Amino acid sequence: GAMMNSYCFFGFVWHLPGWTNFVLALSTSTYQISALVPMVFQSIMQHTSLTLAPLIGIHASLVACAAFGCSLAGVDIDEFYSEAKRALGVPLPRPTGDLKIGEKISKAWHAFRLDLCDHLYMVNALAMAQCFTG
Repeated sequence: GAMMNSYCFFGFVWHLPGWTNFVLALSTSTYQISALVPMVFQSIMQHTSLTLAPLIGIHASLVACAAFGCSLAGVDIDEFYSEAKRALGVPLPRPTGDLKIGEKISKAWHAFRLDLCDHLYMVNALAMAQCFTG
């Protein structure tokens, strides 16, 4: 969850282009904030008669409200293309309707098999790094 929030914060760079360091700091702070949630839950459970189940429900409701608010504040596709054109000086090409997912997966699998051992080591290293962070 915190990792996803960390990446999502970079969307604010569109809205705050002169505040890149501030956005980066907010992005990094999501890890610390997510570490506080269990401690806050434990404190609430010690001081009230609430159990974990209602706290999770309240938390899920707050997350749903925040997600809805973010969807309202987020950049729509037309704003994205107009801002990209302004920033880059050239318009971005619009994607075609056909994603050709099967063809892309086939090409990716072919590239994966070219150096199978290297890719397997890398996948395992990344999986372990994600498990042991924090």
